[in-house]
Amino acid sequence: MEHTIQVILVDDWNNNGLLTPINVIVDNLDADETPPNVIVTEPASGQMVSGIVLIQAMVTDNIGVDRAEFSINGIMVHTDSSGPVYSYDWDTEAVADDQDYIISVIGFDDTGNTGLSTPITVYVNNYDNVPPSGEITYPYAGQSVSGIETITISAMDNIGVATVEILINGSPVTLMGSEPFQYEWDTTLETEDINHNIGIVITDSSGNTSDVPPITVIVDNLPEDDTTPPIIVISNPISGQTISGTVDFTVLSTDNVEVAEVEFFIDGISVGNDGSDPYMYVWDTTDQEIGIPADEHTLSALAMDTSGNISFAQPILVTVDN
Repeated sequence: MEHTIQVILVDDWNNNGLLTPINVIVDNLDADETPPNVIVTEPASGQMVSGIVLIQAMVTDNIGVDRAEFSINGIMVHTDSSGPVYSYDWDTEAVADDQDYIISVIGFDDTGNTGLSTPITVYVNNYDNVPPSGEITYPYAGQSVSGIETITISAMDNIGVATVEILINGSPVTLMGSEPFQYEWDTTLETEDINHNIGIVITDSSGNTSDVPPITVIVDNLPEDDTTPPIIVISNPISGQTISGTVDFTVLSTDNVEVAEVEFFIDGISVGNDGSDPYMYVWDTTDQEIGIPADEHTLSALAMDTSGNISFAQPILVTVDN
């Protein structure tokens, strides 16, 4: 603004004289060319945000700060004139979810200089769209089940599991809301000797659902109805082999229900039985009468399951040479 300067001269005898006044304009502010310093203090760059987010910026200047302007993706959304910490409550639910947003703040000082903060990027995630996951931990796919079987489920989610529903052959049988996720399945109520599907549907606390791939099991509560014979094969020794000393006469045997026992034969004579896997008979070949130059012997075996079904292994021929 304009100012008037006047000077009055006074001598020793108190005489005075007035000099011609002059007008000047005082303009100290035009000399300020230092922009304000702006730092975004909240939120942190790269942060995942949701709901109402407090954006804060620290603005400082050598003369004085007038205001701070907040921008989201380059669009000015708020002005704050109360410092030194300037803030804006950003409603992230009013913008598109699951994407990045760039936040920047411009500071204005009293002389009109501006300073721009280093922009930061945040990720808005207001709505949980991550589905839960899980698996059937028992029984196993392809397993033969009977009686009361405990179906056990493992379920997990990034927020929280709300419910686990178990389905048998596509029909819901139970809905569980807390761990452990287990169901006592009475298989005696199911159709015998056929496959049954076990499926689960997991729902998280946000309403996301996952259909876990089902597994298939066989219900077999009546072993006497089992007409499937076991499978049996001689694994040691092998046909045509020359053996001596003590030999582990071994067979492999499996059954759709359970193998009861395996019986071992040498030259058609039963020499022993074994009721647990691995099925084995320890044969001391030095007890045999040895021919010249060697003696051939036929090894065979049979397997019986718990329903009385029997299978015979393919006989093999070995040569004993001690």
